[in-house]
Amino acid sequence: MKIVLAILILGLVYVLQRGLYQRYWNKGLKVSLGFDSGFLECGEDTVLKIEIENRKLLPLPVFHLKYTMDRSLLFSDNDNSTITDLNYRNDVFSILGNQRIIRKHVLRGGRRGVFYIPGCTVHVKDFFLVTTFAEQVNTDSKIYVFPKKITGKGYDDLMNGIMGEILVRRSLIPDNMSFRGIREYMITDSQRSINWKQTARRNDLMVNLYDYTMDREIRLLLNLDTHNMIEPAHLLEETISLTSSAARSFLRKKVGVSLKTNGRMKAPDDPDRFITNKPVSDKGSKSEIPCPEIGRGTDYSHLVTVDKILSAITSTSGSAEFLKMLDIEMKSSLSKVLYFVISPYYKEDLLEKLDRMERLGMNVMLIVPYYDKMGFEPTRRYMRGWEVKFDEI
Repeated sequence: MKIVLAILILGLVYVLQRGLYQRYWNKGLKVSLGFDSGFLECGEDTVLKIEIENRKLLPLPVFHLKYTMDRSLLFSDNDNSTITDLNYRNDVFSILGNQRIIRKHVLRGGRRGVFYIPGCTVHVKDFFLVTTFAEQVNTDSKIYVFPKKITGKGYDDLMNGIMGEILVRRSLIPDNMSFRGIREYMITDSQRSINWKQTARRNDLMVNLYDYTMDREIRLLLNLDTHNMIEPAHLLEETISLTSSAARSFLRKKVGVSLKTNGRMKAPDDPDRFITNKPVSDKGSKSEIPCPEIGRGTDYSHLVTVDKILSAITSTSGSAEFLKMLDIEMKSSLSKVLYFVISPYYKEDLLEKLDRMERLGMNVMLIVPYYDKMGFEPTRRYMRGWEVKFDEI
């Protein structure tokens, strides 16, 4: 009799608690996922912060938080991950009543792109761990992983040569924000350039020396089309990285930078925007839009604007669209702009356009990323090659 009574009581308790959980399990429950920063450099770390708050007395003994993200976002701890085409995460918690739990995961950006956690699924078991209750939670967390930056002697030599050419074409207006040193006063010097502290020390008039203002704009024109179709995705990624690296180098030198490209990106209202970024291709979706043009900026913070656009590129409009862009640039024909073209495509139709730009008095420079096994021979004085290792694919 006691056993029967105990079973009846246990059954009644189970039914009551099940009813309580069914009615109240998600009351006062708040779940949020977010990244510590809105962007990071490729290869750097960030933190994914998970916050769960249970604002009621009813405990949640077993709480599963399931979410999906791109596999190129590399977690330092993969114990709760199943990695196939995506990274499927299942974090487990046990939450008491009126408790808040914060958990942080360190992850690394493995490749360029814009990555989302569009939502997560909450699975909660009742006190007897028999019945499961589930709910979808929208989070729409997003992070930009910027293109990897190129470093090394080869890159430094390339940029030093380019900066040297820019300095040759520089303005004759001194920049009082770029101090270079001091020397003795000459009759042609302005009195405003006198360094009175050094003058007092040396008993001779001394003046400050400054570098010259880069009043020119470097207009980055990025063509995401290739000269041949052998492993184009890797070469295009290297082309995007070179563009990002060049923008950083110019902005560090206080040179104004703008950007225009035939790349395309997912529209903000594109339902496929949550799908993981794939290598750049010429087969984008119909809902993709052209990348917006970025106007001139000189602050180093302008690099964030440039990198966000470069990170978002998913496909290309092709060389025909890029040639139309050059036609538009020729109509404006700005003399104080250096047109810095980065293009792994360098067939004659493109070179003829650049030749015409030069004849119009426009300053043109073409950087051609190419595979080392394919070789490269410049046929114009404004052409320079950038070698990409084929074996690193």
